[in-house]
Amino acid sequence: MVVRRMGVGYKRSWFLGKRHSVNVSFKIFCGWDFTIQDPDAAGFKHSSIRNDLKLYLEEQNFNLREAQRTLIQWVGLYTLRVTLNLIVLFLLGGAFYLIQYTTLRKEPKIEPHNFGWFWRNMLNQYLPAITIALINLIIPHIFRKISSFEDYSLTTQVNATLMRSSFLKLASLGMLLFFFIQTGPQQCWENQFGREMYKLYMFDFIINICRMLLLDYPTMLLKERCPSCWLARLSGKQRFLVPFNVLDLVYNQTVLWAGVFYCPVLPFLGIVKLVAVFFFKKFKVLRCCVPEERLFRASSASFFFHFMLLLGLFMTAGMLGHDRIISKPSSCGPFDGGASIANVTSVCVASLPGPAQNTLNTVASYSFAMLLILIEILVFTFLVVLGRANRRAIDRLKNQLVICSSNRFLEKQYMLVITSDPTVLYEGSRLVLSCDATVESQLSYTWFFNRKNVMNLTSPSLHPTGSKLVVEQVTSLHAGAYSCMTQSMRKEKRSSSSREVQVVVKVYLSQPQISFSISKGANGYVGNVTCWTSRGSPPATFSLFLDGKQVASFIATESTLVTFPVAIELAIDNGMAECLVRTEVQELKSKTLTLVVGRNDTSVRF
Repeated sequence: MVVRRMGVGYKRSWFLGKRHSVNVSFKIFCGWDFTIQDPDAAGFKHSSIRNDLKLYLEEQNFNLREAQRTLIQWVGLYTLRVTLNLIVLFLLGGAFYLIQYTTLRKEPKIEPHNFGWFWRNMLNQYLPAITIALINLIIPHIFRKISSFEDYSLTTQVNATLMRSSFLKLASLGMLLFFFIQTGPQQCWENQFGREMYKLYMFDFIINICRMLLLDYPTMLLKERCPSCWLARLSGKQRFLVPFNVLDLVYNQTVLWAGVFYCPVLPFLGIVKLVAVFFFKKFKVLRCCVPEERLFRASSASFFFHFMLLLGLFMTAGMLGHDRIISKPSSCGPFDGGASIANVTSVCVASLPGPAQNTLNTVASYSFAMLLILIEILVFTFLVVLGRANRRAIDRLKNQLVICSSNRFLEKQYMLVITSDPTVLYEGSRLVLSCDATVESQLSYTWFFNRKNVMNLTSPSLHPTGSKLVVEQVTSLHAGAYSCMTQSMRKEKRSSSSREVQVVVKVYLSQPQISFSISKGANGYVGNVTCWTSRGSPPATFSLFLDGKQVASFIATESTLVTFPVAIELAIDNGMAECLVRTEVQELKSKTLTLVVGRNDTSVRF
């Protein structure tokens, strides 16, 4: 996943380098997304367009100043850059010397009952972690100030500072690991290494929190309450530097990878630390910092962050591989008694029961590995085929978009219209769809039903012939949206798509049914005559006849069931009821129903 994201970032940084040119007219007149309806999203889009234009103008201004430099100015600039890079090398060398000194120095013997013994012993144990944390806190800001004097563009300044800072962070961690290995095997060296990673991880968190609580927040209070004092003016405005905070996350992840094997609780502490850091950083951004005035292209740093994360992963993997294969386990760990961790693992496997040994040996065998490779080959083949199919679909859609937006004259030449007579028809009717183009020569036709190619459908079965699609007897399955697409057969490939035509297939009404029910209300008995059909497509007009005379009528548009209220008297014949249903092509009658209700019961007789 890291390699994939690094590849995506590299493609973006390559594209957004010197080859990239912002089309200002496109940004101004065509950059707005008209689907945005939320006010907050609209504000973000405004800010994005404005920042792109500001960044483009700053880069153009820098390129103009760079083109106007004279030879003497170039010589002086390169001399300054060489001098500043020598200062950077001096700072890196001094930082590495401090790490070496604090890691390899011999601790003086102090009597346990001597005054200050506890604090001096604590300082000696935490001195490497304190040194590395302070170096990673102070020197990157010095690098940032140095890069501002080198007269690069803002994006180049940020990238140069990130390269120097990331080299400092990863190299300091690598030197600590190297010097720890060089000291040779010690008693319980696994526990010592885990403690060092724990100290390094937690002390970095403590220093950052202390910096915010003891420096950033008091500085903000000083500027709010005494903005005119010299100390407030000297401190300047505080800004939240996103690249450096992302680099801190990369460094913390590398430390976590390095210590997770010897300190298993470190991932849990990492989760707690990230949650706490998130809320502290949120408070700092909203309360202590002001927005950055100058912008840079974040895409150019994306590749770099993923590359440093991958480099840290390789560094920690190499260190763990060295400890697993070469280093001898100590006598106080779970791998005691073996020449290396790998040997102890094989001894532990040999001590397991027979079924467990057979299972592990099968998993580690060459035949199982070959099976996994075959499965991976099948999965990769499927993904490749699927990717090619998706690319073809994307290319087809791109061609449609190009034709619809590139050339209006050619679009009119290949304009398509689907004609259908009629578009509303009943089951069993004949449907004829015709795709008419203004250019009739050397065209290939592709038909779509509900935006799917009809040649790939199994139900309903459709068989187009050139520019026509004929269905002899339609059913309800043929109802839907039809469209066609043409492509020129000439050397210059052009295609065009028609608008969708909605075909509605109606169902014939079945024989209407009639029923009668009564209910007792406050004013006596009320009868309800219900007319319905078991199948059919609305709208339909339902009429109720009593003794051959129409007494009620209703047009049903959503269903084929209608209920008519009728007046009822007990113990007499209330008449013969009959339902009539009409559509534009049908007129059906139900059976007659005699409405008779007994005095002692509410039975219905037919």
